[in-house]
Amino acid sequence: MSRVQSAMISTETELERIIKGQVSVIDDLDAFLAQEIMQDRVFIADKQKMKKCETLDFAGSDPDFLIFKRRRRKQQCHVVELKDGDTFDTKKAAAEHRAMRDFISRNGQHLPYVVRAHFCCSTKTIDPLLSVASRRRSRLKKQ
Repeated sequence: MSRVQSAMISTETELERIIKGQVSVIDDLDAFLAQEIMQDRVFIADKQKMKKCETLDFAGSDPDFLIFKRRRRKQQCHVVELKDGDTFDTKKAAAEHRAMRDFISRNGQHLPYVVRAHFCCSTKTIDPLLSVASRRRSRLKKQ
C-alpha cells in the first residue's frame, strides 16, 4: 500500500472516530430497530454493528454509517457513505447511488423513520478541521 493510500485511510479512520465521539454509538442495531420511538438524541451504527444486524438487508450496499436522529417528534435515519473527495470515482457514482437507493427500498419497512441517503466527501483540507474538532473534544472532556 502506498503512503498516500495509507494517509487517506488514516484520515478517514480519524474522521470516523471523531464522528462517533460526538454521538451515542448503538451497541445492538437489532434491539435499537425494535424500538418504535427512540430518545431525542443522535445515535450512530457503524459498519461493525451493521454487519451483525439481522433485521436489515445490506446485500449490494456497504454504507459507512447509519445515523438516527430524533428531534421535535420526528425520527430520521441518514444512510451515510464517506468518500475521499480526491479519489471519488465519478464513473461509479451512479452505481453507488443506485445501491444506496436499493438499500433504502429493501429496508424501508424495518425503519420507522424518514430515510435519506448521503454521500459525504472529504478532501485534503479536512486535516485542519480534524485538528480543530479534536481540540474541542479534548476541552469538553476536561470540563
